[in-house]
Amino acid sequence: MKAVDVRVASIFFVIFAVCTRSEGRTFNDTRTLLSDLLNGYTADVRPVFDQAAPLHVNMSMDLGAIQDLDEVQEKITIVTVLYMMWLDAGLTWDPALYNGIREITIPSNSVWTPQVILVSSIGPLKPIGSDQGWLTVRYSHDGSAFWSPGDGVVSRCILDVTLFPFDTQSCEFKFIPWGQLAREVMLKQMEDKVLTTFYEENGQWEIVSSHVSSGDTAGGFFSHFTVTIDLRRRPKFFFANFMLPVVVINLLSIFVFCIPVQSGERISFTITVLLSVAVFMNIVVANLPRNSKNMALVCYLLLANVCICALVVLQTILSLSIYYRGTRVPRCVAVLTRKLISVRAQTKALFKKSSKHGLHLEEKENVKPSNMDGSVECKSIGETSGSVTSSNGITWNDVSKATDRVLFWLSLAWFTTTALLYMGFVLYHYTDSFTN
Repeated sequence: MKAVDVRVASIFFVIFAVCTRSEGRTFNDTRTLLSDLLNGYTADVRPVFDQAAPLHVNMSMDLGAIQDLDEVQEKITIVTVLYMMWLDAGLTWDPALYNGIREITIPSNSVWTPQVILVSSIGPLKPIGSDQGWLTVRYSHDGSAFWSPGDGVVSRCILDVTLFPFDTQSCEFKFIPWGQLAREVMLKQMEDKVLTTFYEENGQWEIVSSHVSSGDTAGGFFSHFTVTIDLRRRPKFFFANFMLPVVVINLLSIFVFCIPVQSGERISFTITVLLSVAVFMNIVVANLPRNSKNMALVCYLLLANVCICALVVLQTILSLSIYYRGTRVPRCVAVLTRKLISVRAQTKALFKKSSKHGLHLEEKENVKPSNMDGSVECKSIGETSGSVTSSNGITWNDVSKATDRVLFWLSLAWFTTTALLYMGFVLYHYTDSFTN
């Protein structure tokens, strides 16, 4: 009984040894296969038997990260991996002759690889992965080759900053096999969009969509593999740190007409606000491309704000010159001023009448109708010592105050109109690009 058990165990051991031997892949097997494959192989010849036929290289792109998008120099820096697959007719073998080895990896500097370059590259042109000789190419026994070089790519990207900072940019990356005609090497796409297997989100830009195409270019002279990536700017940073402060500062300049003339701070206040807007304008311009083809609308908004601040300065000077005049007030100016005072008094009266508290006692004492045309007479008019009045009791102080009110509302209307027009235009185009 024991002899039978020993015999059975021996049979199983022999079978196990034979199976292990037939499926084993030793170092010597791989070294022999590599030596046989590279014996007489040259990387300078396209690996296709029929040299009159093109070699098809299937490609796809895996985006790793968007490192930078320089709006001033109009260039984009990305980290990407290109997946390439082709058939190498010179690297095929029978797995049965090499102990069942079906795949092998060979350093890329020892075999033929596609010399693919980025046409829109900024800097010296070099094939993708040409300086990565340590990177291996994986081959199957039927000659199928797979190569995945990765690199940091700096490409030119034409920007349209019309809607800055609510803009959407489209950057194109066109790859061609440098030195290989379309009838020799044909690039084909494997995917319809960019892969994002290892992608890391960018804090300033988000990917909206991507598109991949391939075919002939330059009149069929070269083949190409083109990737288009649509990016949308994240506007929160620029809106909170640039646009909102400019709007607030410009709004403050309008309230200069509320500062009493006697304080002597009007001119210095308006000049300070004007310089502040100019500084913010320089900051925004420094982050935009220096061309006149597609100027940002925010530049026109800032220009309008600078014009508003400059006009406020001129209006302040005009108001001060009126306030300190020593001549008699002309009759036409006095009548116009009294009309403005009358309109303001009637507006306040209507507002107070609609409220529950009614008119204040002080307003009842100081404002009363004096003429049949509805004009009013202010007891405070002409009370300033040393002021020169007209025959109607209007002083230059009163003219200056009326002028301040008119200029305040005109400046506020201009500021509101420009801001609403800008926001409406941007909102329309931004939502339109978002829906599309």
